[in-house]
Amino acid sequence: MDKLEADYKCIICQEVLTEPCSLATCKHSYCKVCITDFVKQQTAAGHDLKYFPLANHIPRCPTCTVPFSASEVNINPILQKTLATLTTACTCGKQVSLAELAAHKLECGSVKKEVSAMAQKLVKPAPKGYVNRSTFACPLCGLDNLLQKDVVKHVTEQHKHRSGVYRYIYY
Repeated sequence: MDKLEADYKCIICQEVLTEPCSLATCKHSYCKVCITDFVKQQTAAGHDLKYFPLANHIPRCPTCTVPFSASEVNINPILQKTLATLTTACTCGKQVSLAELAAHKLECGSVKKEVSAMAQKLVKPAPKGYVNRSTFACPLCGLDNLLQKDVVKHVTEQHKHRSGVYRYIYY
């Protein structure tokens, strides 16, 4: 991720903002899907004292912990226009607007080749006759007790909005 991409990064998914939304209270920005999921998770996890105090069950900004309500999450058209205007170079050499970067990375042969090469370095074949009886947790949301094939299925189905999802999937 280059400097330009880092300046427009969602701190929740660690990718360039997709459908950027800003909180009315503190003006911090996140991907629409990320902040919506964050609010849902925090609402469901009322015991989490850091983001969701038991006293009032109001979610707090992931960056500065200022309280906000779901109605204060608004699409940021200025930021959308900025992302559509700014361009960066993909590893394939193509200049892509930041707004289109996530979609481009999903289809880019160069990025897929890069991910495949990383996967080959990280994943070693199991010895012959070995049965993997271990379970895993999703690296994005922490859901646990998943078999390796179920992690891949879970990530591709539940986190498909995140362009960086391929860094977690090793076929």
